[in-house]
Amino acid sequence: FISEPVISASMTGEKLKDDSEERIDLSNDPVARIDRFLGSIQPIVFIETRYGIPRVPLSIGFAVLVCLLVLKLVGAEGFVNAVGFMYPAYMSFKTIESDDHDTHIHWLMYWVVFGVFHILEKATDVLLFWVKWYYPLKLLFLIWCFLPFTNGTTFENHYYVVCIIVCLFLCDNASVV
Repeated sequence: FISEPVISASMTGEKLKDDSEERIDLSNDPVARIDRFLGSIQPIVFIETRYGIPRVPLSIGFAVLVCLLVLKLVGAEGFVNAVGFMYPAYMSFKTIESDDHDTHIHWLMYWVVFGVFHILEKATDVLLFWVKWYYPLKLLFLIWCFLPFTNGTTFENHYYVVCIIVCLFLCDNASVV
């Protein structure tokens, strides 16, 4: 859905008939929506008016500061596991209320991938300790898996997780070499 651009009277060279201000339609602009939302939070408005710091950069800086603080207090493993668990858990509970079958499948697949990944991580913890960029890579992998538009869980589930589950649970011990 693409909306038509709003053309104001000043763009066409016409004079406004009354003294009202020009209105620009920013309802589809995500930055404008975020700015309006941040304008409803009193501490942010107070800091903006008192110190002259714009709302959006202030909020981004605060979010980065909170992430760094959590990373320092909990550690990289705890931070990555929290990101890989909290948002998907929220979306899974939200999905339970909906009737969208595709969304149910997406989040069920995510939890299967997350569980298998977590088990494999614990089994290979001694080796993963030596990988320098392991936790940033794991964070990117989990974000890739839970974002609906990347279809990460679909790819992972069909090509790797199903193979692992079939080999672990359905193969005879004699046939697995």
